[in-house]
Formats: sequence, structure tokens, C-alpha cells
Amino acid sequence: DGSIAAFEPLDVTRKIYVHINNSNPLLNEFSDEYAIAQAAGWEIGEDGMEVNL
Repeated sequence: DGSIAAFEPLDVTRKIYVHINNSNPLLNEFSDEYAIAQAAGWEIGEDGMEVNL
């Protein structure tokens, strides 16, 4: 359920969460949500991060 499940079938080499609310536990690298996203192959976007398309 949620965005991880929704995008799971996509055949892409890189998935990055961006535009994350400051109160979202996904931003805490010690949270369960962060661990779940990492285990599913997602990166967490950071301030100043640049992505080549």
C-alpha cells in the first residue's frame, strides 16, 4: 500500500523520493520508514541533490 507498492512494478534503475514534508519520518535515517524505503531500493532525496536525466 502506498507509493512504494505503486511504483514497485516499474522497471527503472533508480527511484528517488523527493518533495518530502519535514515531519515525514522517511527523513530520519534511523526510522522504520527509512529502512523500508531503502530495502525496497529507494533513495531519499537531500537538499542540493542533483540528478542527471
